[in-house]
Amino acid sequence: MASRSCSFTFSPPRDTTDSDAHLSATDCNEDGVWECPHDALEGRERCLAHLEGNPDGIDETDWLLEAVGRGSDEDTQRDRRRRKQFVAGRFADLDVTSTVEVRDDEPLDLRYCEIGSFRCADVSLTDDLDFSVATVGTLTMNGTFDRLRAVDAEIDELSLEETRIRRLDCRDGELGTVSLRNGSVELADLRDGTVGELDLDEASIARGQFDRASFETLTGRHANLEIVDFDDVTVETIDFYYAEFGQADFRDVTAVDAVFKGADFDGAYFNDADIAIGNWLGTTVSNGHFSGVRFEQAAFRKATIESADFPDCHFGWVNFQQATLGDADFRGSIFEHVSFRNADFETADFGGIDCAGALNLAETTFETDLLIEPAPSFQPMDSFVDLTDSHVPTGTLRQSESGRVVYDIAGATIGKVTFEANDPDVNLVDRIHVLRTRFERFDFRDSDDIELKRSKYALHEMFDGAEEVVAGLLRYGLMLGEAREETHSELRSDGGVTGPTAESDDYRDLRARVNDRLSELEPPTSTTPNYRNPSTRDLEYTYLLAKNGANEIHDNDSSSMFFIREMQQRRTRHRELAVSTDGYRDKLHHGINWTKNSILWWSAGYGERPSRVISTSVVLIGFFSLLYYAVSPTLYENPLNYAVLSIGSFVTLIIGSVGDIPVTSINLLSQIQAFIGAFLIAMFVFTLTRSIHR
Repeated sequence: MASRSCSFTFSPPRDTTDSDAHLSATDCNEDGVWECPHDALEGRERCLAHLEGNPDGIDETDWLLEAVGRGSDEDTQRDRRRRKQFVAGRFADLDVTSTVEVRDDEPLDLRYCEIGSFRCADVSLTDDLDFSVATVGTLTMNGTFDRLRAVDAEIDELSLEETRIRRLDCRDGELGTVSLRNGSVELADLRDGTVGELDLDEASIARGQFDRASFETLTGRHANLEIVDFDDVTVETIDFYYAEFGQADFRDVTAVDAVFKGADFDGAYFNDADIAIGNWLGTTVSNGHFSGVRFEQAAFRKATIESADFPDCHFGWVNFQQATLGDADFRGSIFEHVSFRNADFETADFGGIDCAGALNLAETTFETDLLIEPAPSFQPMDSFVDLTDSHVPTGTLRQSESGRVVYDIAGATIGKVTFEANDPDVNLVDRIHVLRTRFERFDFRDSDDIELKRSKYALHEMFDGAEEVVAGLLRYGLMLGEAREETHSELRSDGGVTGPTAESDDYRDLRARVNDRLSELEPPTSTTPNYRNPSTRDLEYTYLLAKNGANEIHDNDSSSMFFIREMQQRRTRHRELAVSTDGYRDKLHHGINWTKNSILWWSAGYGERPSRVISTSVVLIGFFSLLYYAVSPTLYENPLNYAVLSIGSFVTLIIGSVGDIPVTSINLLSQIQAFIGAFLIAMFVFTLTRSIHR
């Protein structure tokens, strides 16, 4: 009895017939209807694939393999293709992992099928499978395959562990769990799909397209991903721990938790991403593009980014400590609470930034050029930039048009750096904290807006209230972060994960509210810097370093003034030690040093003031004139002779031309004055020569 064909027919949805995932015109009859090519079961109208249930208990796998194996050498390509078509079929369990002779390269076509579970190995009947628009419970593949298509499919669990696939196409799919662990894919396409969990741990993907997909969990620990696109992806958790990327595109990605610890990127593109918590600890990036990224919390500690492009970003709590950032661009970014402590830059551009109070660049090294120009758009309008113990060889440190900018360069090494102000009436010196600062080729006379004469070369003195202002700015970032946490739920932007955008009224209100709260609080002593009462030892060393820096560029005027400031601080230190030191010997030692320092200041201005030597000489001549008169008031009838005697004694080591003086005490005083006079004359010659040289 001749077998009958299955009576099942299927009409593809009309609005999708143009899609490559759906049936083509060559698969359908003239009316656009697909007809099942398989034989009906004996006594049935349909084949097993299209029968309601399996009343006869036929083994589904055996039946499918037998159906595929039918045919002859005279079959056309269309016949071979249709023989492997089971469109819209229903299977409870298929296991095609056994060895089957492969007669052709046509795909096993299971489009529109409903399958409970499917297992396949590369030794089976094909290396090309199509599950497009199918619904599958569990799909497991193992081995090497040319292609797996599951476009617009619904798959609860897709396991491709340790599997090699040339092309994986799951566009528009709705997938529960997908595992490519230890697998290899030349081209993976999951664009516009919805995936619960994608496991790429230790997988290798030459080209991956995941644009506009949605994931709950995306992992790729120790994966090797050459070129991957995750544009406009929405994901709860990303974990690419120690993964290796060639070119990775994460533009417009939205992620709650993103881990890239220890990962290696040739090119990383995160432009306009929205990331709540990011971990880039120890990450290495050759070219990093993060323009417009919004980070609520992120850690780049010990990361290496050779080209760090971060313009117009919004940083919440972010840590760049000990990072190496190469050429870094942070123009126009907002820094709420960011630390670059001990980072290393090749160049850095912080132009037009809003540092939300304070920017921490302490212990940072800049190899070449640095530009800092705060331009806050929100409260507070003042800014504090911490450059303590940093190394800045060249650069420009500007004031803001909207408020004060306090630069702390205590302990820093400053090279050819210029400080610029927008207002010529601003005294820049009192906005710069200088303490134990080294100046290497820094020109105090250059075209910057520092006027040392205006501040009488007092580098350490700052404007009134500087400590309180800086303490408030240091606290502002902390309070802003706390305020965001307190109002976390109400500040989330629609669809975002990092709260209100800088353009929103909510963010402006938040900044203003925290600023108002800050103004009502007293700054704690633990975070208040000490600008008013630095130690005299620190100040003495500060002016010593400034003097050495001025000498290096032959700035004699500044060097002279800094030397005087250095000696004045030394005198003050001897006085403090004379009072506070225990033991009479130490008190006497410091008292003598204070006296010598004071005499040197009042008599010669520490060798920098010839006028003081002249004044001292005039006073000395007058004093001895009176002393001579007091000792022997009857020696001369004309009092002017006492002045002549004093002048003569001052300029020579023997008694002057007044005549023989019978009074022994007068002779002794005259010789004493002569000795002092010779000393002052020598001092005058020295100071005059020094002043001319300077």
